[in-house]
Amino acid sequence: MSVDADAEILALRTVLRDLVALSAIPAAWVGREPAAVAAGLADTLLGLLRLDFVHVRLRVPGVAGVVDVTRGQGWKTFPGWLEDHLSKGGWLSGREVVSRIDGNGDRCRGVVIPIGVDAEGGMVAAACDRADFPSEADQLLLSLAANHAAAAFQSVLLNEQHAQMWFLESLDRIDRAIQGTSDLDLMMGDVLDVVLATFRCDRAWLIYPGDPDVFQPGGLEVSHRVRVERTRPEYAGDRAAGAGIPSDPEVASVSRTALESDSPVRFGPESDHALPAQLGERFGVKSMIAMAVYPKLDKPYLFGLHQCSYARAWTLQEERLFHEIGRRLADALDTVLMFRDLRESERKLERSRAELAASRARIVTAADQARRRIERDLHDGVQQRLVSLLLAQRTAQAMVPAELSELQARLSEAGDGLSGALRELQEISRGIHPAILADGGLTPALRTLARRSAIPVQLDIRIETQLPEPVEVAAYYVVSEALTNTAKHARASVVRIDVDVRRGVLELSIRDDGCGGADPARGSGLIGLTDRVDSLGGTIEVTSPAGQGTTLRIRLPIEAS
Repeated sequence: MSVDADAEILALRTVLRDLVALSAIPAAWVGREPAAVAAGLADTLLGLLRLDFVHVRLRVPGVAGVVDVTRGQGWKTFPGWLEDHLSKGGWLSGREVVSRIDGNGDRCRGVVIPIGVDAEGGMVAAACDRADFPSEADQLLLSLAANHAAAAFQSVLLNEQHAQMWFLESLDRIDRAIQGTSDLDLMMGDVLDVVLATFRCDRAWLIYPGDPDVFQPGGLEVSHRVRVERTRPEYAGDRAAGAGIPSDPEVASVSRTALESDSPVRFGPESDHALPAQLGERFGVKSMIAMAVYPKLDKPYLFGLHQCSYARAWTLQEERLFHEIGRRLADALDTVLMFRDLRESERKLERSRAELAASRARIVTAADQARRRIERDLHDGVQQRLVSLLLAQRTAQAMVPAELSELQARLSEAGDGLSGALRELQEISRGIHPAILADGGLTPALRTLARRSAIPVQLDIRIETQLPEPVEVAAYYVVSEALTNTAKHARASVVRIDVDVRRGVLELSIRDDGCGGADPARGSGLIGLTDRVDSLGGTIEVTSPAGQGTTLRIRLPIEAS
């Protein structure tokens, strides 16, 4: 009896020892990857319970993803049997002990223990050559270990989901901060506000340019300067302290390390890089993470976080998020810098356009003034001289005796020649600058053009006041050139001209019923008129389908002129 009692006590002690060992294992699974939890369970069971074969399947109901781990090589038939039944699904509603498979003579016995209802959380399958396997104690320990592993596995997956949700939500806040403004400094400040709140750090900053060569041994001390910074109220930053970041070999080494790395670099506890002592003392920094941000359109920035309240060990998840924020910040800097350069180019273009328009207006004005001066000089000079000569000729002709008929005929021919020259000079003078436009305004000037036109003109003028001189001159020459072109090329029977003022714009419409097909690019006259109209900020539109006549529509702003 004492021998049996001793054996039972020993077995009980073994069970208790294994129970304690299995109960302590979940603490070792905290923070592990899901596959590591399943592998850890299989390895533990194989060694602790001295099994020949273990298969672990873990999953979370309603969540995609299953982890399978197999350990051991005993009982060759059992793994095949298990695989066949697992492929069927829905077969495991409770524990199942397997002693014989297809009459095989193997001494091993197996057991399959479901996790959850109908094995919705997975299962643990084990096999051993012990004659009493699986005993009640074996099944208890297997079930206990399986439930511990399932709980740890579910916790890990949920933590992963929460971490992924935090990661995505954080990036969404960063994206909204980036998209909230096109101003460079405001955008960087908004991003750092989000970063400070997301990481719950004490200081977030951007240094520009991230130049490790600021420190020159033996040279003048030049500090790095922070471009944008956000801090918690209790921790003064670079600008609040009134000083730059000290330029020494340690700080230069921080910049160089970050610039040479493809990923964020941690400085401080549990990292490969020591925190610069002078930086820590000056700004109370106890740990730091930094990375280089490389916009394609600018020099690199140095992006970093400070923890001043305690010696923080940055997690891999935090490092991953920090890296992604830095990458998006680089893209955002490119976008904002591109738009800033584009706006500056647009401003330069607008200035160039304004200067060009002013230059063209000055040229047109100068040309008009020259035309008026030439017209005045012709009228007051050559034209008056011709009139005087013509009067003198008529007087001389009247004094010739009647019997000198041949002389009278010669003087009459000379007088007719002078009259013709005077008329031609007057026509030239009107072409250079019509005096009637200056004396009477646009309405009588257009009526004069209509009367002189070789093609009948229907004229409808609806302006009641005199317009600015540049507008009237431009309108006159547009109508004059249009009538000349129509007479030369259009083979038209009538021209319709409408003139009106609407909402501060002089509108001209000139239509003929000719052959159409006019090409403004081939006519120097229309090109010159286009330049004149453009100089006043107006527009000229030519519509000339073949066989359907030609229409000119001109708009000249009055106020701008």
